Amino acid sequence: MKKISKIVIAVLTVLFAMALTGCSDRKAEQKYYDDVMAAVNNATTANSTLITDLQAYLGDVTNEDNKKAALEDLDTMEKEFTSLRDLSAPKRYKEAQKLFKEGAEEALNGIASYRTAIEGCTADVATDQEAYDAFYAGVSEGDEFMSTANSKITEAAKLADDAD
Repeated sequence: MKKISKIVIAVLTVLFAMALTGCSDRKAEQKYYDDVMAAVNNATTANSTLITDLQAYLGDVTNEDNKKAALEDLDTMEKEFTSLRDLSAPKRYKEAQKLFKEGAEEALNGIASYRTAIEGCTADVATDQEAYDAFYAGVSEGDEFMSTANSKITEAAKLADDAD
């Protein structure tokens, strides 16, 4: 899960540093910038909370409240990456938005993998190697999707910066 945090933080850093920093005064471009930043900030916050909630859950997989909290964090991340995917970009950012969309799709696939792993996680994970392996495989698959998402979103941020 540390990998997820690093990926989302890296995406946020790149977006802050590069993407759309020179936005013009036109309302559409400013709205697009604000929408991109909101989606990434909210997804980053949910990711940080997910790590905390997931660690609490894995410390006691019988605690359904902790499991519910982790799944709610995934819901928030899913909402934000869906928002990023579905943004309508002004003409100058169309190519960047295409990559943001691809990155968001990868993130959504990762979230689905994490969700499946968490939903399938039971007390057996602590004592049953097969259950643990299934959980770990789901998390690893999610990490792979999130790594690809990070690359695409970083590329989109650079492309958006170049458009300015």
